[in-house]
Amino acid sequence: MALHFGVAQYGNIGAPDRLDFTLIGKEVNLAARAKELMVQTGATVACTRAFKQASGAAPERIRVRALN
Repeated sequence: MALHFGVAQYGNIGAPDRLDFTLIGKEVNLAARAKELMVQTGATVACTRAFKQASGAAPERIRVRALN
């Protein structure tokens, strides 16, 4: 699972006879990249700095390691 925080667009996109519900935007791409890093490093969960800051969780309650 990869977690990110930000603004994205969502909804039914496409032609009237072929609509597909989807998410688009930079934030969606960042979440997908976080998921790729999660798989590469063997982590169970990955979250971006934006998610960590937006969650408001106390730093001592979340054990994290930085991935660059």
